[in-house]
Amino acid sequence: MTELPADDRHQVIRLGDEAAVVVPLGEYRQLCQEAQRAQLIDQADAEEAAALAEYRAQQAAGTVVALPSAEVRHRFGLTGPVSYSVTWSELIRALTFAVPRLLGTET
Repeated sequence: MTELPADDRHQVIRLGDEAAVVVPLGEYRQLCQEAQRAQLIDQADAEEAAALAEYRAQQAAGTVVALPSAEVRHRFGLTGPVSYSVTWSELIRALTFAVPRLLGTET
């Protein structure tokens, strides 16, 4: 289709054998951002599906391990009273120390 609706303000041009639409640069950038956002959403969806499939496979194999919350808090270095209000710096500090412990890569 090389014709646009009568009320469309864009211009159709030919590039070799193909028709193309001329759009303002700002509109083009917005379209690129939306395409990138859609690609990131698709990637996140694929990663989530893969993680769920891995979890279900572990569950079927009987290798899923459940830990009491007190043990998880201990492994993350959260030994104080339970608090659901955590600052970013507290979270980063806890993860900095806990992730190597959980992965068994402490130095």
